[in-house]
Amino acid sequence: MPRFSDRERAFIRTKLREVGAELFAAHGLAKVSVADLAVAAGIAKGSFYAFYGMKEELYLDILGELQVNMVSAIEAVLARSTGSSRQRLAAVCTELMAAAERAPLLVRTDPATLEQLYRRLPPEALAGHTDQDAAGVARLVAAGISLACTPVVAAKVLQQVFIAAWHLPADDPDRAAVLDRLIAGVAAGLTLDD
Repeated sequence: MPRFSDRERAFIRTKLREVGAELFAAHGLAKVSVADLAVAAGIAKGSFYAFYGMKEELYLDILGELQVNMVSAIEAVLARSTGSSRQRLAAVCTELMAAAERAPLLVRTDPATLEQLYRRLPPEALAGHTDQDAAGVARLVAAGISLACTPVVAAKVLQQVFIAAWHLPADDPDRAAVLDRLIAGVAAGLTLDD
């Protein structure tokens, strides 16, 4: 296996994330092989393993990068939003839904994909991802949003709501109304009255 300089490693890792996001969004985790990823990134199949132990690790890494982007979106909304905890959480959820729609990989992350990740990845890798979600929710609390539950519970509720919402067909004429009601219900259920 060739040795890569630090600069080459950074370039290849970025390229793997880019092509991984494209291929996984287009075909799903199960149908994309390590060989597909390597060819798209312009590296040998064996070189893939210098960066990731398996394709699921790459998938989780890409999700982590998307998560960082979504935390930035949360912070931007919190910086400009006013009103009650319920109103501010609804504004955050609305922005997160919009951000998710700009990330096709999230839409493609269905229950079968999640099952594959849970089956193949070590529990500590997945726990770290959930911990990051809880940390994102803790930012809501730090910004003055009063939650009716723990940040971990709120993070898990939000994960499930977004998974369900992402699978509502984009061309459904009632999509906007459904998402508005879903967000309003979640915001009411997760917050304490101000």
